Amino acid sequence: MIAGLMALCCFGQAGPLSAQTCNFGVSTIAFGNIDTLVATNQDASASVSVSCSGLLSRVEGTISVGTGSGGASGSLRLLQGSGSQLSFQLYKDAARSQVLGNGTAPINGTSIAFSSGSVQLNYSFNVPFYGRVFGGQTSAPPGSYLSTFSGADFSIRYRTCTAIICGSFTTTTLSTTATATVLENCLVSASDIDFGLAGSLAQPVTANGSVFVRCTFSTSFQVGLDAGQNSPGAGVRAMKSAGGQLITYELFQDAPRTIVWGNVPGSDTVGGTGSAGTITLPVYGRVPAQVTPPAATYTDVIVVTVTY
Repeated sequence: MIAGLMALCCFGQAGPLSAQTCNFGVSTIAFGNIDTLVATNQDASASVSVSCSGLLSRVEGTISVGTGSGGASGSLRLLQGSGSQLSFQLYKDAARSQVLGNGTAPINGTSIAFSSGSVQLNYSFNVPFYGRVFGGQTSAPPGSYLSTFSGADFSIRYRTCTAIICGSFTTTTLSTTATATVLENCLVSASDIDFGLAGSLAQPVTANGSVFVRCTFSTSFQVGLDAGQNSPGAGVRAMKSAGGQLITYELFQDAPRTIVWGNVPGSDTVGGTGSAGTITLPVYGRVPAQVTPPAATYTDVIVVTVTY
């Protein structure tokens, strides 16, 4: 009778193994700098550190993560900025196919199970998890974005086991943040301005082109056009032939061709504010009446500069 009671004691569920101590920590989920003008995702990883000592034992448990202070949009977590937000998600796996959560709405992900494996005396290890900010969120203005996970939003349920007995489960909580910074950025391209064929320059010749600007949402910018490669003097642009002859021309901001487009921000440049798409800025060109040079192909290269 006594032997039977002893066997039940040794192999049944016991209370906490009081001589065993486990400590947990968690790193920041730092997404770094985000360029919203590109469609690629921005990934990051973090980990929970586990360190136990005091008995020959192992530890096992689960890590559960809630929505975070940034809230959610549908099933996606949100990083909050100044009047705006970024969608992101946390995952259990490096392939980012299994959402990390606590089994409840709105995230509806599941916990990470972990174990130290075999029984050891003192041990420590990391449990990784993964994050992703989704690309192409063009409506997010520059600035810092944050979501905090604390209390029930980041909990660990665990127990320790010796070779023959496991303690009861206990729960601890951790605090961490997910952070990202949206940077100001602009992309620019331009179309050629082709004045076409002209047998004589006794009369002015006009042509149009375009500058295409795409900047981070709400970013102020100025677009400048330099004097080109063949300018014979200040305030004069010129196209040049292979033989070295010149045809002077000018570029303007307006259709009546009264406002010259230059390269001094705030003075003779064209300004705007970034939106969710590409902004098209027309360029108006004119070759003034002048002495007709020898027949040839005349070209110039203008450098477009965006200041933001």
